Amino acid sequence: MNKSDKSSKMRLLIHDISFELTRKNVKNINLRVTAPDGIVKVSAPKRLSLDLIYDFVASKYDWILLQQEKLHANGSKTKFAYKSGEKHFYFDQQYVLKCVHSRIKPKVVLNKYILKLYIDDQSTREQRQLIIESWYRDQLKNQISSLIKKYEGLMKLEVCEFGVKKMKTRWGTCNPRAKRIWLNLELAKKPLECLEYVVLHEMSHFLESNHNQRFYNIVAKYMPQWKEAEENLS
Repeated sequence: MNKSDKSSKMRLLIHDISFELTRKNVKNINLRVTAPDGIVKVSAPKRLSLDLIYDFVASKYDWILLQQEKLHANGSKTKFAYKSGEKHFYFDQQYVLKCVHSRIKPKVVLNKYILKLYIDDQSTREQRQLIIESWYRDQLKNQISSLIKKYEGLMKLEVCEFGVKKMKTRWGTCNPRAKRIWLNLELAKKPLECLEYVVLHEMSHFLESNHNQRFYNIVAKYMPQWKEAEENLS
């Protein structure tokens, strides 16, 4: 949490959401997610306690994420045509995409350095993208499940739910109260240690919500090389 004593504006952090707080002569708390970058801005009465402001922002957590994802989805650009010859990454290893026209059920198969996509010859770009992303999601879920079990035992805590989705502004997010974490689909393209770091990072928020020294001490206890993994995500 960063804040300035010389200004009515503060930059605060809660559950991985950074927001700008402005103290004003107003009666109620106002929150908005601004375009195009999804910046969260909060205005609140001058004498209202930070605890109450934190509680208000936390109550809007899921709504904030939804608005940010909508903004970034509207501004996103197509990167791949999902045609043979393209290069795609899978856990930091580069593979050449090969589209195989087939009448069997669509699937993805790794063959040395080839990523084979079995698909109908009339398939659209969107259909090919969905199949590959579904495959990425399945691979990630298997890895995440194993990592969660590992750290549940080490940290003596429980994750009640986890999921994988597209996220433009963060690698992972969590809801400590619900004991739920979400991981970015793009982690399927990063080194495995990056995925492990993000899983540990989000689970550590179950014990400490802020990015303070106590939080990083928790992370370092279970993953001393966490800084190297974080640098690979930049």
